[in-house]
Amino acid sequence: SAASDVYKRQSKKKLSEEAMIARIHITALEAGTQCPSMNVVFYLSEALDMKPDVFVREVMEEIECFKSKERERTHGIRR
Repeated sequence: SAASDVYKRQSKKKLSEEAMIARIHITALEAGTQCPSMNVVFYLSEALDMKPDVFVREVMEEIECFKSKERERTHGIRR
């Protein structure tokens, strides 16, 4: 996705600086151990030069893709 591609080009350090969010918080968001507030969504989308609605949509698409792959892996389902 576009969000993922942009994110990969930035280091967590740079992203945390631009989004004004601690690196450890970004790591926790990636791991799913914390949920972002609306402020964090806006800060991250701005740092990634994306509109917040586009950012959220892209994240949701990645989550669905991950869930689908996980279902295939755990249930042996192939497309």
